[in-house]
Amino acid sequence: MSDPMGSARFLRQDDPEHAALLAQGWTVAATSWGARLDLAGDSDLAVYDRAVGAARDAGYEVRELASTETAALVDLDTLVAPDFPDTPASHHTPLPLDLAERLARGDWRAFGAWWRGILVALTILYRFEDRWEVDRTAVEAAHRRRGLASAVKASSILTTHAEGARRWGTGGALANEGSLAVNRTLGFHLEPAWHTLLPPAQTPETPAAQ
Repeated sequence: MSDPMGSARFLRQDDPEHAALLAQGWTVAATSWGARLDLAGDSDLAVYDRAVGAARDAGYEVRELASTETAALVDLDTLVAPDFPDTPASHHTPLPLDLAERLARGDWRAFGAWWRGILVALTILYRFEDRWEVDRTAVEAAHRRRGLASAVKASSILTTHAEGARRWGTGGALANEGSLAVNRTLGFHLEPAWHTLLPPAQTPETPAAQ
């Protein structure tokens, strides 16, 4: 049996090859999005302060995690893994085995919300040359729709902005409407979408007449 995804192409919507393949009969099988946030040194950070403040007012402890708290990150990530969208271009991957070392070095950062001593929300980001890129954001099911995704992401922005960061990146599957809404609220601007394109269905050859 042939693998229909084996010949798939993953292209940004504004890539000239994208238009050429569509014209040849290729179809869009899945859509992912990327977004960027740019802040100046004197930008108004009130929206991020409010997001963190609302969670704290509700009784959550919102803060950056130390490298010694990696086990809590792994436990929560494992718990919510089945809830991540599963598309050809966007799916859950386990956290790196050397996460503690990456956090200790400072090239990865993790921020979370704790409820009665248990980590219930997280966002993890890593450093690129020009920005901090979000690796994942997740909230335990019983604590969703309480602004925690916004709170932990806002905490990461406030902390890294204070240290001199001016650009952040994130992304995800179009199917994850909640994540898209959170990022728009925090000021992220969408870039052209990424599409997984599949080739036209192959027409079986007609047997020659005997």
